[in-house]
Amino acid sequence: MHSQFYYESKSLQNLKLRNFCSFTIVIAMLQSQKFSFFRAFDSHYKFPMHSVNFKKTGFFVLLLCYFSSSAQVMNVRKWRPSERDSLNKGMELFDEKFFLQALPTFEALLKNHPNEEFLQYTYAKCALYRPDKHADAYKYLSEVYEKNKKTPDIQYDMALACHYNYKFDEALDYANQNLKRTNAEGKKNTDVLIRYINNAKYYYAKPTQAKIVNLGSGINTVDEEYVPAITADESKLIYTYAGTKSMGGRQADGNYLEDIYMSVKENGEFKNGVPVDSLNTYSPDAAISLSNDGSALFVYRDIGDSHGDLYMSQLNGANFSRPAKLKGEVNSYSWDG
Repeated sequence: MHSQFYYESKSLQNLKLRNFCSFTIVIAMLQSQKFSFFRAFDSHYKFPMHSVNFKKTGFFVLLLCYFSSSAQVMNVRKWRPSERDSLNKGMELFDEKFFLQALPTFEALLKNHPNEEFLQYTYAKCALYRPDKHADAYKYLSEVYEKNKKTPDIQYDMALACHYNYKFDEALDYANQNLKRTNAEGKKNTDVLIRYINNAKYYYAKPTQAKIVNLGSGINTVDEEYVPAITADESKLIYTYAGTKSMGGRQADGNYLEDIYMSVKENGEFKNGVPVDSLNTYSPDAAISLSNDGSALFVYRDIGDSHGDLYMSQLNGANFSRPAKLKGEVNSYSWDG
């Protein structure tokens, strides 16, 4: 654990930067006011700051971190109130590791403030989780790395960014660097990543004749579509959808609940996916697998009893039946999906 110095002001609505830096001070000062700061020490850092006094009205975020040998100051005093609110909301999502949900916020802020190193870093971390943003992740993380190679987890993040951008040798170099400086858990994660990189390097050098084709906007949207299950004759496609059309809507954590969708192939093409009303509820519902003949669909359902279970639905004519919970010992009091 690294030392952390922080003050969480109501003016910033508890803006949290703890996961970003080795130690952080978040300051929101009003004219002629003086605040004392919580102090935490460890064996590595001694920081003789008892209080800070600013005479001018404004908002300052002082980041004392690995980004540079000197303090990095992000002055948000001239930002629009809406931008400060966005930064606050984005950091709350970032702190909880909801990187995909935080990405649009940091992308918009970085567009308006392209020279802010803190925004470059947070956006790049989030961009690792979006395939269409992997090039951005590599670009900005590379800039961060050049400025300070002691940024927490930067070697691991660089290994991921290189891997996602098909720079396999570079990715292996960063991963091996990370093995020398991370903890036991980090070494386990890095070992797994190295296996992924080596596999990708091998198969990328020996391409097959298979082609991956996007199924089009009728199925793939700006929202999330995943876990496809297809019948043996490829006439029906069942998949999980999460987004603005979700029956359960958006939750407090920024995530949308899942629904089950189906697309039927006509004239060699899959038509627009539609929700399977008999399977969807206001709770999470997700597709898992489909029998070869398409008559039995296995789904995940969470009915609000603090754990999810496996269910099965039967195809009756053109419609799926209401799912029935699987009997036996397959379901437990843990999350089964």
